[in-house]
Amino acid sequence: MTHTGQKASNHVTSEKAASTPFQNPALPPGVKVDPKFEKMSEEKFENVPFSRPFSPKQPSEPEAGQSGNGLHTPTQLPESATSAVLDTREAGHARRWIKVPKGWYAKKGAEVVDGLHVGDALGKGCQGGVYKLVDKDGNVDDTRVLKAKHRHALLVKVKREWEIGRCIANLYEPDSALPGYMATGEGVVTENGNFIGMILEKINGKQPSKRLKDSSFNDVHYVEELLFCVFNALDIGQKSLGFHHSDLRVSNVMELKTKSAAGAPALEESDVAGRAAALSFNGENVGRNAAERLNQFKIIDYGLADFTQYYPSGQVDVGGPTHAVPKTGPLHFRIGQLQMSLPMPLTMEQLKGLPKINPLERMYRYFWRNKGDIYHVCWDLTRYLDGRVWPEEDERQVKLLFAFIHHVTGVRLKAWFAPNSSTDKDGKLMIPKRFGTFAFVQHNDGFLHVLRIRAIRLQAWFRPTNPGLTAAEALCAPFFEACLHKGEEQV
Repeated sequence: MTHTGQKASNHVTSEKAASTPFQNPALPPGVKVDPKFEKMSEEKFENVPFSRPFSPKQPSEPEAGQSGNGLHTPTQLPESATSAVLDTREAGHARRWIKVPKGWYAKKGAEVVDGLHVGDALGKGCQGGVYKLVDKDGNVDDTRVLKAKHRHALLVKVKREWEIGRCIANLYEPDSALPGYMATGEGVVTENGNFIGMILEKINGKQPSKRLKDSSFNDVHYVEELLFCVFNALDIGQKSLGFHHSDLRVSNVMELKTKSAAGAPALEESDVAGRAAALSFNGENVGRNAAERLNQFKIIDYGLADFTQYYPSGQVDVGGPTHAVPKTGPLHFRIGQLQMSLPMPLTMEQLKGLPKINPLERMYRYFWRNKGDIYHVCWDLTRYLDGRVWPEEDERQVKLLFAFIHHVTGVRLKAWFAPNSSTDKDGKLMIPKRFGTFAFVQHNDGFLHVLRIRAIRLQAWFRPTNPGLTAAEALCAPFFEACLHKGEEQV
């Protein structure tokens, strides 16, 4: 499907337009979707209206007919930015480059752009690193960092990661940022065309994994907020772009230390292409006052990310919208496996311009085939949450959390509950004596607990229950009921 002002593709005919769920109001008069795809859509999505706006910036359905801008349905998904798309007039996919001399690599003191130089490394791996950016006086840039590969790195996927990050950054508007995602800025390219790095948003925060590792951790409400923010961000990315992170562990999420009044990170104004913007958000899965919380946690590291054809429409099977949130009800969900297909090739145009996946990464992807991002998060959480002692007043919420993890991974986690006591040390609750017989194996601090965790993770990997659960389906869990309506009493 093409946008207004572009040449129509082979799937568009010039017969008199009919009102269909896939009709784009922005098409010229008399142009409609090819009848073959129209019939397929009616068979697969019968009586399911596509009323979800592609972005909060666009008009609602009644306004769409008057304005001519229309809603973005799955057939109007934007094409992925490719190396051939360099025309800045294409605002939705504007490309921003920083050109450096031939032979340039990231070493301390090397100039990047506009008087900014490579500073100290924030972290290094075997193939690349993340570096501070400093001016000539040594002042550190508070809004952006440089991610670059090493001089002699092999099989590095930096360019593919940058391509995916730019698609996310341009989803709402040019050079904006998607709530809950780390922003991606300019690509760094040498004069001879070698792509060596990118500018990223500098997140002033910390990793939730460090807090979850603390032996005294017992705050289920923190886990609730973490999952709520991450799953809402995934929901937008999955429905809008078919985004699949592929490596969404807790360590690939950052918690912001400070927030502005609007809920977005308090960053200085900057011309960096991917700066974080305080965007409005009207997601269907959040309460009326919940929008300001969605930037509290951000997904990072798109090195293994991809776009898949199984997510974009927001539907995974015949029936109603999967993002319809039940107000009450037992713990049951719609099952959406990754191998389920949709009737239309929604993302082939997106995928055609991305750099190819190297052989080593293909092997890794095969190892994790048919396992989605919700599964990855729950699978990783098992090693942090199993065998802890929780406050008695949070017993219901902890059991709902563990029921949700069991629904996704198929494993049951162990928990104890105890009242708060003045004898507790540093907030760490003690296991009730009558339940402490096998604590050396079952308790999170037990010296043999690592064996239990390995058994749990192997079971979850070989025999998962619902590894392809989508974010919209996950947010239907009773565990998120309180989080959905948090703050509504203040409206």
